[in-house]
Amino acid sequence: MTAELIAKLQILFVFSIPESALVLWFSCAWLGLKPDRFLPRLLVYAVLFSVYVDGMLFVLPNWLYFVNSIAGNFILIGIIFPMYKLKKSFLLLSLAYFVALTLESTVSLCALFFGGYDSMMAGSVWDKIAACWPPLALLALVTAYMQKSGKTPAKRAFDFLLHIRSRSYFALMMLFFIQFCLLAILFSYLFTQPENSSSYQIFIYLSIYFTIIIAIYVFYLIARTRKEAVQAAQETYIGDMLRMFASIRGQRHDFINHVQVMYSLLGLGKYDQLRSYMEQVVQEIKTVSESMDNMPSPALAALFQAKTAAAEQSGIRFQYEISDTAHTFGAVTDIDLVRMIGNLIDNAFDEVMTIADPAEREVTMELFTDHSLLHIVVANRGRTLTEDELENIWKPGYTTKSGEHSGLGLANIRERALHYGGTVSAESDPERGVVFTVKLPVRPEIHDKPA
Repeated sequence: MTAELIAKLQILFVFSIPESALVLWFSCAWLGLKPDRFLPRLLVYAVLFSVYVDGMLFVLPNWLYFVNSIAGNFILIGIIFPMYKLKKSFLLLSLAYFVALTLESTVSLCALFFGGYDSMMAGSVWDKIAACWPPLALLALVTAYMQKSGKTPAKRAFDFLLHIRSRSYFALMMLFFIQFCLLAILFSYLFTQPENSSSYQIFIYLSIYFTIIIAIYVFYLIARTRKEAVQAAQETYIGDMLRMFASIRGQRHDFINHVQVMYSLLGLGKYDQLRSYMEQVVQEIKTVSESMDNMPSPALAALFQAKTAAAEQSGIRFQYEISDTAHTFGAVTDIDLVRMIGNLIDNAFDEVMTIADPAEREVTMELFTDHSLLHIVVANRGRTLTEDELENIWKPGYTTKSGEHSGLGLANIRERALHYGGTVSAESDPERGVVFTVKLPVRPEIHDKPA
């Protein structure tokens, strides 16, 4: 047995197998993944992957060795963790490769104390343990702490990425993954073949090119997202205005009918019936006028006028109540109030439209102040949401609706509420249906960077 083979076997047992196990353990804990029978699966994965990858060092060049390790890793994860679909496996392995790259960089720095990578490989097994185990031990302690405390730092971001259906964002993730791969290959050349400068210069240039591409693509996505957000807001407001105009046209049509009836009663000389009919018409107009006058702002008046018209067209019983004390809502802008209330009402309308019986389609909305808090409460009948759905509905990209829905409406409401130092909550039970509550301070402290 040659000295090189002995050194590689030592690295296999001292570093490769423990590294594979710890990296996957850390990645699952970081993302909040808890697969069944995790420990035996983890051990099988670490042994098979390490033996296979380290064995390929003898026959493959560095760049092809790394590509082979990625392919082998995907296949092995799919076999040992069949409960994870392709997208979840991709995100898990992307994080795992990033952690592994960081860990191996740290080990390489430790190896400098032993004269560098080649010296460590040529040294005794104790030299390898001294260089490799401190970073491994630190990673193990951090992972054990996360599991014991129940902390999952990246779970929210992980869920967000899982629920994104946009091809553009998936392409961005692929670009980042390719960049990590290029850096890993470059790292491998720098520390294992420092004399082969021409090879790693190629990967330096490729990494620079991909960095430029990623930067340009990120700016493109930011600009497109802003444009889509503005366009969506415009379409919402235009739709509300069109519904309001349709309602006004309907009222004009009703008014013409009322005039014709009163004219006929007058011509027939039925003055008592005419007086009674006119009193009813005047009372209806007075009620609508008082309802609009009770609005905290003209913008909200227009919003409720549009939503009422939309509810009538869809056969939804829509009732709203606005307390006199709700007329003072501090620094919350009309635009943000319309955005939050409009989104909540639209979501409620969408949900009750799934009810087969039109008589059961009911949505209520309350706006009032209590203990220096402005309360926005929107309730709708419909199906009962599960605990998981109630937890996930505020996450960007998550939606319980079918069709083309971005899943950003409730996330935007939460972001605006946090912006004003407020809170959002959702409850669901068979009797009341789904109830969304937004609480905003009457004199809010504005947070530019919401938590």
